Amino acid sequence: MKRFSAFTLSLLVSLLFTTSTLFAQGTATSGTLRGTVSDPHGAVIANAKITVTNQSTGLSHEFVTNGVGTYTANDLPPGIYNITIDASGFKQAVVRNVVVNVASVTDENTKLQLGNATETVTVEANSVGVQTTSAAIGEIVDSEQATQLPLNGSNFVELTQLQPGVSRTNNLSTTNKGLLAGVDFSVNGNPTTNNLFLIDGANNNDVGSNRTILIYPSVDAISEFKMLRNSYGPEYGQASGAVISILTKSGGNAFHGSLDYFGRNDAVSAEDPFAKAQDVALFKATGQHFPHNGKDELRRNDVIWSFGGPIKKDRIFFFASQEFNREIRGFTRQSCVPTAAERSGDFSQDFNNASGTDQCGAAKPTLFPGTAAAGNPLKIANPSPAALVFLTQFPLPNAPASAATNFNNWVLSTPSPLNYREENFRVDFNVTNREVLTFRYTQDHFNNPAPNLASSGQGLWGEDPFPAIESSWSQPSKDGIAKLTSTLSSTLVNEAQFSYSGNSISTSQSGSSLQLAQNIQKALPTVFPVSTKGVGGIPTFWGGGFGQYFSYGGPNLWSIAPYQNNMDLYQVRDDVSKVMGTHSLKVGAFLSWNAKNENQYGGQDSLTIGSAEAWNTPANNNWSAQTGNDLANFLSPGERFGITEQDVNPVDQARWRDYEFYVGDTWKVSPRLTAEYGFRWSFLREPYSANDQVGAFIPSAYNPANAFIKDAFGNFQPNLCNGITVVPGSNLCQNLAKITGVPYSNGTPSQFGRALVPNNNHLISPRLGIAWDVFGTGKTALRAGAGQFFQRERVSYNLGLNNALPNVVTASSVLPSTTGIAPCPNCNMRTLDQAPAPGSILWTGTPASKDYSGNVPNTWQWNLAVEQELARDTALELAYIGNKGLHLSTALDLNSILPQNRAQATFTSPGNSQQQFRPYPEYGNVIQGARTGYGTYHALQALFRTKIPNLLNVQMAYTWSHSIADVDESNANGLGNNVENVTDPYFPQVDRGNSTINRPQMFVANAIWYLPKLNNANGFTRNALGGWELSTITTIEDGASFTVYDAGNSGTGVQAGLFGTSTGFNNARPLIVPGVGCNSGTHGSQIINPSAFTLNGFILGQTLQQNLEPRGYCFGPAYKDADMAVYKNFKVGERVNLQLRFDMFNAFNHTNYRGNASGSGGINSEIGGATGIQGFCTVAAEAGGVQNNGCSATNNVIVASKYAATTTFGQATAALTPRQIQYGLRITF
Repeated sequence: MKRFSAFTLSLLVSLLFTTSTLFAQGTATSGTLRGTVSDPHGAVIANAKITVTNQSTGLSHEFVTNGVGTYTANDLPPGIYNITIDASGFKQAVVRNVVVNVASVTDENTKLQLGNATETVTVEANSVGVQTTSAAIGEIVDSEQATQLPLNGSNFVELTQLQPGVSRTNNLSTTNKGLLAGVDFSVNGNPTTNNLFLIDGANNNDVGSNRTILIYPSVDAISEFKMLRNSYGPEYGQASGAVISILTKSGGNAFHGSLDYFGRNDAVSAEDPFAKAQDVALFKATGQHFPHNGKDELRRNDVIWSFGGPIKKDRIFFFASQEFNREIRGFTRQSCVPTAAERSGDFSQDFNNASGTDQCGAAKPTLFPGTAAAGNPLKIANPSPAALVFLTQFPLPNAPASAATNFNNWVLSTPSPLNYREENFRVDFNVTNREVLTFRYTQDHFNNPAPNLASSGQGLWGEDPFPAIESSWSQPSKDGIAKLTSTLSSTLVNEAQFSYSGNSISTSQSGSSLQLAQNIQKALPTVFPVSTKGVGGIPTFWGGGFGQYFSYGGPNLWSIAPYQNNMDLYQVRDDVSKVMGTHSLKVGAFLSWNAKNENQYGGQDSLTIGSAEAWNTPANNNWSAQTGNDLANFLSPGERFGITEQDVNPVDQARWRDYEFYVGDTWKVSPRLTAEYGFRWSFLREPYSANDQVGAFIPSAYNPANAFIKDAFGNFQPNLCNGITVVPGSNLCQNLAKITGVPYSNGTPSQFGRALVPNNNHLISPRLGIAWDVFGTGKTALRAGAGQFFQRERVSYNLGLNNALPNVVTASSVLPSTTGIAPCPNCNMRTLDQAPAPGSILWTGTPASKDYSGNVPNTWQWNLAVEQELARDTALELAYIGNKGLHLSTALDLNSILPQNRAQATFTSPGNSQQQFRPYPEYGNVIQGARTGYGTYHALQALFRTKIPNLLNVQMAYTWSHSIADVDESNANGLGNNVENVTDPYFPQVDRGNSTINRPQMFVANAIWYLPKLNNANGFTRNALGGWELSTITTIEDGASFTVYDAGNSGTGVQAGLFGTSTGFNNARPLIVPGVGCNSGTHGSQIINPSAFTLNGFILGQTLQQNLEPRGYCFGPAYKDADMAVYKNFKVGERVNLQLRFDMFNAFNHTNYRGNASGSGGINSEIGGATGIQGFCTVAAEAGGVQNNGCSATNNVIVASKYAATTTFGQATAALTPRQIQYGLRITF
């Protein structure tokens, strides 16, 4: 594919702006007003004068109807307008309170009455109209909904959940902001990371993951937003999902403002059902309670103000707002920790019970010969100095261990401070009657100092629960625009805008003992000099604990700090619109320059201590000897570990640019028929690294003859540059050879330049829509639309390249093989106290790969909708929505074991190296950020709306849908060993099933009801009974589809996973029992029916299985929630309104069990493990005592399976937020 040249770009820009005077456009920050003027008999009136006046600013625009009686006012600032119509022989018509919404078309057809032009007929516009001139599917959320509905956390994101086709993931929280938050929802079957958030046209996405946004504009600063859900026009790009276009408030000729206070306290909140049950069990067992009786502490205070008005009447206006959120959010940390004596190596005091275990359930150790103290066989005489220092980061017991606390003897109720602040300022300047300048700047600042919420499962990452070494998190975000709107004539408008968006995420080390981190670093010697380290993190203990000690359900013992991640988005766009007769033409350009810098995986350049240990002395060459107690192993002098160490913690410097151009036309074919058509041409450049310190694995560059080479000590080493392509001119592989002393191959220069993969210059996406005013009354519309939409893929897939070969290398303390891929005869794992000797280091690394097909994720969307006015200000829309996703983002292992080798590899022990069965045996997993996914979505949707000013505002949405995919559409991860990755790249069909965002039926309603004000009653009656207001958001949804996995070996002894792929993704799946549904017969917290699954008939080492569970086979718990509010409104003088507020979130305290979500728990859906299912390959094995349950390479079919007697498989383990109550006060003027 030819490269996109600067000449081509210059030519396109020149053509665009040379022809710009021929076109017209309505944009993401403006709206369009269209109408037809006719006489009393329906005959159209040409040359009628139309005057459109903004009620807030007084700015007016004049138009003239064309030969078919229609007019179009493009690029109007959203707001409330009056329309005045003058025509010879007719009375003047004035249409008041016409609402022009952002990114929308307002139809206002008017019939004139015969008479004198000096007479005036005034009418009110409908507050709910039927869309008769546009096929795009989307809805407006206005400022009334933003400020009068019960929104938990005053967060606008909850308003996005009110539309049809919106499917939330199980970990979506619309309460949080900043780093704890995420916009984890799918719209009309698109992946959750494929939505685009705009604020006044500026990109508000964190493009690293695309699951978080930069700014959470205050609801008091939002004028409205439009959520475009399907088949929108060519003026929108960067996304294949929904576009959420937010418009901020501006000032006007009158001063307006607001002041809000909201508070909440756990004293009036309900208890979490799981925490309550655990507290009750503890009290019964010990007579003691958890802190706060198991209820997490909650203190929250929000203050929000806004103020806007004129700086110079009719010319310059301002609007400012500020928001403060101060919260204390408690959570409980718990674990089982060793006693002070055990930590010092003395186990003699804690194993005096009949069971032979200590309070954590750890076994009594048998110390290694020569290590016990004289006269005390359970005390280590000279514990490892490094181990003693390392263990000081963990706390001592503070509570009795019992079954009620899951045998945890350390419990800490932790109040975590959450601070959030936002400032927003906007100025609008009417330079002339034809030119308007707009400036806006918004900044957010999120701060979660230690003790942070990372170990609570509430959104952050990179932390264990222990307080000695912790992290403090901070994220300031910024967003600003400068825009010039020029009305060049009554039919020609140009809108030019520059915007900047960005954030900076950082963590710093904190905790109760900051010096401890340095002490640990000094105590454990390293291969690479400390001076070369990137950030100086602490060593990581992989595996989540020392057997029964320090286990907390997390992945490992670590701290990510210090860590830095920042992003900058610079964007320029120009949109031009031109009305030519019955055509409203439009053309535009979008250019962006973007950067993201990020530390890769925190303290990864420190030691990573594996959980496999061995002990050896010259007299006893026994490498498998263990004490039987992991803590004793760790403390024993001379104990050796599989320790790895990366040379640096690299900072990725991703850069990417986008150039997009579009042309479109709206053709008024007749007064009743409107056609929309156009296309967008996108040049979405592949990301590259600013310092070119990246490489990518490509199979075509791999040479199997060069898989292993000898180092200077005669050891065979993996050839870490085999198959690696690098930026032309790069010397990464030569530098790698200098670091390791191994003569690696030179990397292959990429033919595609700095991005390493080809760019696609043919991303032309057509858009088409038809709207028909069926009876010409504006009350019945039939619409159809279709189009293609390309996605700016999240750059997290590119970030992983910087932390892979050949930019980084890992020193592994295992003696390399002297015979190639065979195991080493004397593995010389290092001790904690001594770095490995020269010649005993295995130099390893993990390459990564990008998709080199040139494909770009995209969707085809289509819809057919009918909308009917049921009564004035009331409408019903029924729609069929379709969506097909192509080349969707996913990840796969290019180095999966070949299918023909899996039967043998499955039972080959790691010591005999499964690597010989991989295509590229010198490497482990080779994760590729692939674009091979496919998905479909079909839905019937209904939307009912009624809005009677000062009385009622109701919206109800219903969706009946089915989403199928072969990728996890709720996944926001980058490269890594993740369960949602492709199971088997050789048989991708095994992943096709119900998608993770599939919720068959969804209903959501919101309502605001203003009770009578009783203005004519006496003062007492009016104040006591008048001015009440009720509002609610009610949601009832089916559970989302999810999959049961078997991450273990189910007792069969397999070494490459049940499927034999050896990917480590832990995404093998059991077989289903025909006729028994996953959720059949379940109730309460038992979500899955264990009888629905079996391993009987499972062929070990094979992915294609009869009755293999398809992905998405189960449904999670249904979601039911009712948020309710009662408000009392008072009038204070002529202009001031006071509102007392009482909100209840989850008002009926319905227990919503947490369903499964990518990267987080909720349901015990792991069928393997000690409490899961066991498989047996012989009948005799089922009786017990047979190694590997009778399974082998020649006997690999499971003939019997059974659950452990104490299985908790299929049970919910957590619930979403119980009822919370909020009280507040709102003053407006």
